[in-house]
Amino acid sequence: MTKKTTIAMAPRQRGISPPSSMDSTTTSSAAGGQGDSARTAANGSHGEARPLIEKNGGSAKESHTKEQQQQQPAPVTSLYVDEEKRDIHDYFNLLALVFVITSAALDWDYPMLFQGLGSLAYTGQYFWWTWGLFVGYLLIDCVWVTMIPECVKIPKTIVQHHVVVIVYMVAPILWPEYRWFMGALLSVELNTWFLIARRFVYKKKIAWLTYPAAFCFYASWIIIRCYFYPAILVHFIQLADIRIRETGKFWHWPMLFIPVHFALCCLNAKWTFDLFYPMMKSWITKKKPVILNNGL
Repeated sequence: MTKKTTIAMAPRQRGISPPSSMDSTTTSSAAGGQGDSARTAANGSHGEARPLIEKNGGSAKESHTKEQQQQQPAPVTSLYVDEEKRDIHDYFNLLALVFVITSAALDWDYPMLFQGLGSLAYTGQYFWWTWGLFVGYLLIDCVWVTMIPECVKIPKTIVQHHVVVIVYMVAPILWPEYRWFMGALLSVELNTWFLIARRFVYKKKIAWLTYPAAFCFYASWIIIRCYFYPAILVHFIQLADIRIRETGKFWHWPMLFIPVHFALCCLNAKWTFDLFYPMMKSWITKKKPVILNNGL
């Protein structure tokens, strides 16, 4: 009697070749369940056999697309800052802001201011000089940052800030009784000057000015941006409430600038978080202190 010989084919060979009658008659062989797995791999292609192990990456077109994606650079999340161009921009700010701050400071009667008389201490003697210098500075800086965005860290935010402030500067012209607010709010430029001066001191490694510059910067930031600006917002709302009670009308055009000032307060809050959060995190985790000398 002739014995049937069972031939155990390799898995790859069985997957490529069509199923044979020998495979269907063999129920238990050395290959065990390999015949079943081969037929399972052949299903789903309408009876056409295909390799059990597919090539990684699918078709050649898909593989080429993946290679191109891998070769593409990662998306840029922050703009590259050119240090030389940034230095030139810093020199411009340090010089221009001196004129703005000095002009704004001359509009106050300081003996009355120190007595707590507030708006009564504002003389407005150099109002138009202050207004013109400040708006001119903002316009020049907007053009500068737009044309040379690599001179600052966040050009888009700075341009948006300047546009909001320029719109804000229409208020003291339309309503002269509120001009003292402009004189008060321009105090924030003193903090901006200290911000740039601190970065200059760190960069030039002027050791004896490091701590004074850092102290003036952080102290003016907390006093002006974290306290004074929100206090002005509260005062705006109080004045609006008084006007509503006096007239019985719920809308007055000067109220238009309350949301503008609120937007500036929100921007200050964001910058405050960006400034202090890394330092607080380093203190909590007891890591090396973070020195933020880049600024805006």
